[in-house]
Amino acid sequence: MRQIKDMARISSFHLATVLHDIHQRQRADGPAAILGLGTANPTNCVLQDHFADWYFHVTKSDRLAELKAKTKKICTNMVQFN
Repeated sequence: MRQIKDMARISSFHLATVLHDIHQRQRADGPAAILGLGTANPTNCVLQDHFADWYFHVTKSDRLAELKAKTKKICTNMVQFN
């Protein structure tokens, strides 16, 4: 029974060592750098007060008039707060 416990302890120690080694290999050496490329203004920009109409048209959900009205109200209120 003691041999089994010793083996389990060795196995868990070995597993911890292996996981530590894997973790260390995945880490970068030195400082991190981020390179971002892109545009700030996408070509398909939709104004917030037109968003509800655009969204419901694109998702083909124009039949959901109540939800569209609520969304429009939220978008209009958000424009006023900004």
